[in-house]
Amino acid sequence: MMESMAPSVGGWLAEGWDTLKTNPVPLMSGAAAMGIISLVMTFAGQSGAGMALYYILLLFVYPVIWVGWYYICLRAVRGEKTSIGDLMAPFSQYGPVWVSYILFILLLVAGVLLLLIPGIIWYLKYGLCFFVVMDKKCSGTEALKISGDITKGFKGKLFVFFLLLILFSICGAPFVFGLILPSIFLVIIGIIPYVLAMLV
Repeated sequence: MMESMAPSVGGWLAEGWDTLKTNPVPLMSGAAAMGIISLVMTFAGQSGAGMALYYILLLFVYPVIWVGWYYICLRAVRGEKTSIGDLMAPFSQYGPVWVSYILFILLLVAGVLLLLIPGIIWYLKYGLCFFVVMDKKCSGTEALKISGDITKGFKGKLFVFFLLLILFSICGAPFVFGLILPSIFLVIIGIIPYVLAMLV
């Protein structure tokens, strides 16, 4: 991890690419697992019988697995040994992880209701809570506070990075829709930006 360098958007992207080249197996397998889980949940939610299960998983299980994906990325960037099994690591801290996720979502919803701008600011300020809650083994509220502290002075750069993520997500959207429809054409044109956004 390039801790000695001043944080920059270009540095973050370069470090992400270097991390992917160094740890392709855990990152690619973790990303594939997240994609499969998302697809299974999507298909389950399309049936009347699976709707209740979908919302239960969406509220109580998926957020914790998503934090597991962040945990894999954090360990990979630090050069620590990680594997797809780390997706399940946050379940050992289920309470703090789940609370941090729910509080973060509630803040975003409140921010959007307050004419969007506060929502963007709070996203940038508290968005690192998912890394913090696993790294520091702290409570959900403490994770939000620490995220707020460590993002001070970097919201401008984080906003540029946020815009890049949105761009990659838009470009990668055909891949997701191509899997759901299904459409080979959409999958082909969307897979590269989708993978770049997910892995790098």
